[in-house]
Amino acid sequence: MYNFTPTTYIMPNEYRQFINHFGRGEEKQMWICKPTNMCRGMGITIINSMEDLKYEQQSVLQQYIDRPLLIRGLKWDMRLYVAIPSLRPFKLYLYQEGLVRFSTARYDNSKLNDQFSHLTNSSI
Repeated sequence: MYNFTPTTYIMPNEYRQFINHFGRGEEKQMWICKPTNMCRGMGITIINSMEDLKYEQQSVLQQYIDRPLLIRGLKWDMRLYVAIPSLRPFKLYLYQEGLVRFSTARYDNSKLNDQFSHLTNSSI
């Protein structure tokens, strides 16, 4: 029921597992590589071949959703704010307000270097 999270690896710790997965030869594979200690979309790359995989620090490598749900041709995400003040008993509060962020260019998975098409980060 909750199997909706894309396949994810932490680099360099899970490099061998990623190589095994990538080597299975699934048709078209796209991956997004995000440095763990960066912000504002810096250092994020989208790759579709092993030659493109480059990272200089610990990074999250996640299978890219190449057919995302679009609104008027734009990628989008929701930023919701949650507070968990207690685990026992479990208490969770969802703040009433949140954000919807849109990419600034129409989504095009043939242009992997176009950050404005792939990222919804308002700081880029």
